[in-house]
Amino acid sequence: MELAMDDGSLEQRLMKLERRNRLLTAGLVATAALGLIAAASAGADLDRSPQVFDKIIAREIVVIDPNGRERVVIAAPLPEPRLAGSLSKRGEALSGILLFDGEGNERGGYVTGDDPSSGISLTLDEIGRMAVSLWAGERGSSGLRFGNQDGNSVDLQVNPAGTFMTLREKGQITAVLPASATPPAAASPPPPAPAAPAGTPQ
Repeated sequence: MELAMDDGSLEQRLMKLERRNRLLTAGLVATAALGLIAAASAGADLDRSPQVFDKIIAREIVVIDPNGRERVVIAAPLPEPRLAGSLSKRGEALSGILLFDGEGNERGGYVTGDDPSSGISLTLDEIGRMAVSLWAGERGSSGLRFGNQDGNSVDLQVNPAGTFMTLREKGQITAVLPASATPPAAASPPPPAPAAPAGTPQ
């Protein structure tokens, strides 16, 4: 009788040990799984680290801000401009780099046209028009232009005919330097600015 009780006590102890062993095994498995998840996450973080490419070939690259808005576009050709929330038309096809403000308005760029005679220009734009333009023609001409929506502007230009400056107020020429110079009609202008949508101040 006493031996039977000892056997029962031993059996209970073995059952308890077995349960503890299962719990320990489950704990070890869970710990290992967590370790694998942590390692995978660390690997994913490493995969998101910046990568260096020797060469990228693309027709268009778009950089967005934290709100998902397009802020920089590099493309050939560039897309039609967005001004005051509306699509507009360009005077000619352009390729290069465009910058946009937080509302999606085109505010400047470094562009060139398909036709070599259209030249190349670096522009700073108000909404709907160029305010500052530094440009170079196909050969022998270059210039710098400042202007505002009232038609007031200053043009500095160098071309085969010479060097001169033209001042305009409300769209009318008020002075040309040197005084004997006449701005040649053949001077290469910068690529045209996109037209502003209806209702946008010029």
